[in-house]
Amino acid sequence: MGGADSSSPDESTANDAALVARAQRGDGAAFDALITPLLPRALRVARRLLNDEHDAEDLVQDACLRALDRIEQHDQQRAFGPWFMRLLVNLGLNQQKSRRVRRHQPLSEFTPSVSATPDRIVEDVEIHERFTVAVAALSARQRQIVMLHEVEGWTTTDISQELGLSPQTVRWHLHDARHTLRDALHLLRDPEREATSENE
Repeated sequence: MGGADSSSPDESTANDAALVARAQRGDGAAFDALITPLLPRALRVARRLLNDEHDAEDLVQDACLRALDRIEQHDQQRAFGPWFMRLLVNLGLNQQKSRRVRRHQPLSEFTPSVSATPDRIVEDVEIHERFTVAVAALSARQRQIVMLHEVEGWTTTDISQELGLSPQTVRWHLHDARHTLRDALHLLRDPEREATSENE
């Protein structure tokens, strides 16, 4: 996730360490300096976890309060951002579990695997967001084909029959769209999955 800040990871961790040390001594301004840059990302993750704007805002506020309460436990040698995001995700997952118990059904379309780590959940949310934006930039025809194939699980034969196109044309659109999406997303590729997809 690019940004205007060109600091290296080591520099960012060093900056965090200085702010964390001040926050651990009760400096509220230092804590605000740690938290504020993380809030937009935290809110996006919270929305995907809870699928509700008000609940997401409450979750972020709860996570900030929890982080402030536990700031003394944070290792100054580690970056603050990942620690805070793991704390937020764990709180969000606990809310999901309690709501499923009360209502006996999942509330969010984003239902992480039980074995997924908080870091992986954050990564998956951001990948999903980038995928949605990149798909929206495709042509209408390619967007339709990609959604049917990648999201709905249709075969190229099913798509060709539904849209009145030849299977070869559908495969070409898929190949071209995947190339465009890879360039737009810069995602880590799964060679085994890509090899399987290209042979369909």
